[in-house]
Parts: sequence; C-alpha cells; structure tokens
Amino acid sequence: MKRIRNARLRAGRVGLVIFGVALVVVSVAGLLLATKAVRTFGDALDAHTALLNTHGDRLLRGHELAFQIGTLVVGLLLAALGVRWLATHLPPVRSQRDAAVPNSADAQLPGRNVVAGSALSRALQAQLEASPLVRRARAEVGAPDDPIRLRLDIDESTPVPDVLSQVVQPALRRLDAILGREDVQPIIDIRPIHLTSSRVE
Repeated sequence: MKRIRNARLRAGRVGLVIFGVALVVVSVAGLLLATKAVRTFGDALDAHTALLNTHGDRLLRGHELAFQIGTLVVGLLLAALGVRWLATHLPPVRSQRDAAVPNSADAQLPGRNVVAGSALSRALQAQLEASPLVRRARAEVGAPDDPIRLRLDIDESTPVPDVLSQVVQPALRRLDAILGREDVQPIIDIRPIHLTSSRVE
C-alpha cells in the first residue's frame, strides 16, 4: 500500500516537473523573441514578423483539420490526466458505520448497545496517537465485514515493524474484542514524514 502510494506520488511529481519545464521553455522562447534577443526560432517563428510568418501561416492553413484534431486530442488527454491526478491526491470519502456492541455484562438483558462509527474512529485515533511512535492517525471503522482503514504519519526514522507490533496490533485487538469481531484484516497506510528541528538562539 505504501509502495503503491509512493510510486503514484513520484510519478505525479515527475509529470508536474516535465510540464513545468515545458512551460518555462515556451515562456523563455517567447521572451527572447519579444525582446529581440533572438531573431528567429526555425522557419515559423521570427522576431521581426507576426507570430506566424508566411511559411507558418501556409503550414497552418494547409493542415488546418489536422491541427484542430491534434489540439482536441491533446486537450482531452490533459483533462484526463488532470482528473486522474486529482483522484490520486484527493483524500477518499470516509465511510463510518455504527457498530452494535455485545452486552458482555448480561447476555440475557434485552436491547443492544450501538456506538457511532465516528466515535469508534475517534477513540481508535486517540489510542494510536497516544503512542510516541505515531505523529498523526486517521481511522475508518466501516461495516462489520469491512476492513478497518488506518493512515498513520510516523517519523521517517521510526521502524515500521515496531509501529505495527507495539501500537497498531494491540489497538486493533482491543477494538475487535469490544466489537466481537474476529479475523478482520486492516488496511494500513503508513507515511514516513521528515521532521525538521528548529533552534532558538
């Protein structure tokens, strides 16, 4: 899970860098032409003429339909990449489900105890964040058969196995004991973060 997310973030950053470099190149070329520091770029762009000289205008008119189709295809591709990038980076919609807690004190007592899913999630988050190994926690407790989703921010120097064995597993065992659930596998997203230290002199 962590590797997949890191790969997506890395690919997104590389794409943004490439797009930014392309914009910078085009901007620098336009600036050089506008200030006449460079007279011409190829046969189509000339600092002493309009944006399209005779050769460029003839090229555009001769392939007008191809340019229109190409512009449409590039626009649709950029729009699809933008939507995909947003879907990757926007946080998912959190789905919390209320849970029925077994009456362990008296099983013969009628009625049932219902705990709001948001309350369970907040309690689990507070328990995880109580550990010095976890900087921030987010939890999603869904339906009884759905996996519990966790997102943990930890210091990049903290060993992940220690976080799982000392923090996550005990907290999940307590929650499963309260809810009476067994063998529900969690989905855990662990994000190492770099903490910068500041000194006041």
